[in-house]
Amino acid sequence: MSSVSMGSCASCGRPKDPVSAFCVHCGAAATSHSAQGSTGAAQAPPRPRGGFSASGASMASLTQRGFFRSLFDISFTSFVTTKIIKVIYAIWMVIVALGTLGFVLIAFKANGALGVLVLFIIGPIGALLALIYGRVILELVIASLRVAENTTELVVLERRRPFA
Repeated sequence: MSSVSMGSCASCGRPKDPVSAFCVHCGAAATSHSAQGSTGAAQAPPRPRGGFSASGASMASLTQRGFFRSLFDISFTSFVTTKIIKVIYAIWMVIVALGTLGFVLIAFKANGALGVLVLFIIGPIGALLALIYGRVILELVIASLRVAENTTELVVLERRRPFA
């Protein structure tokens, strides 16, 4: 390939991203063909921290997608759960509080002493246990999603690593 257009990488010939400092396909410095010819060979890029996917998009950009873009991503390259987990936990806290309040009201309706017992002892302990349970479940979900993201990133980095 003797002539490389301004819209493609001088090293591999693939289309280059105009905002990237390095080619997302081969890692070569994304300089223009004439500038590279006058300075000699391009310097090797620093090892990327975010990694790259097989399609060339950086892992950081995949995880920083917006909510609706992630929601309608049919390839599941980014997770919605990591973006809405705070909202899910807040909803869980409201549900626990309303459930505890309802339980206290039912106990007071049945008997005044039972209502006091539920209000000060059983209700708070039950609410605390329900919050702990919900939090642990959500943390397990987030931990598994982070393991999946990190595993994907490691696989992509390993594929990009030169063979020794």
